[in-house]
Amino acid sequence: MINIKTILYLLIFSISTALVFNYLNPGGLTIILSSDPEEDVTLTGDNTVEFFQPIRIDSSDALLLHSKGVQFLDTRTAEEFNSGHIPNAVNIPVELMVDAGEILDSFPKETPFVIYNGNAINEIDNTSASELFNAGYKRIYIYTGGYNDWIKNNYPLTDE
Repeated sequence: MINIKTILYLLIFSISTALVFNYLNPGGLTIILSSDPEEDVTLTGDNTVEFFQPIRIDSSDALLLHSKGVQFLDTRTAEEFNSGHIPNAVNIPVELMVDAGEILDSFPKETPFVIYNGNAINEIDNTSASELFNAGYKRIYIYTGGYNDWIKNNYPLTDE
């Protein structure tokens, strides 16, 4: 008869072996996420990033990506955008996202985008991210705090 102590040893040994194997396997699962959102995605053999869906990020991740030169996409109205926006952001109001081919065609498909709206994440951001993802842009981040959160954190702004 197997006692509880033997079962616990087998369980601990199995879990330890699985964790070591996962750690050593280049295609292993991420168990602990990093603080850098760029590291939480999979690199393919040709060093491109592979996303399986748009990734939600908070204000600190948005600022980090902005400092790395990632392209921001503002889905607010043109009037809202012209009154102030995140520096170097491109404005494509959500109602124009489906017909934004000319603007988007100027960006290679591997371009990472951070999508934001005025407020916290909402259906508009999800729709915009899905439109971009379905158009072949696979490096999509959704800034969950939006423009108002950016302002609240006193991050850089522009109206140019």
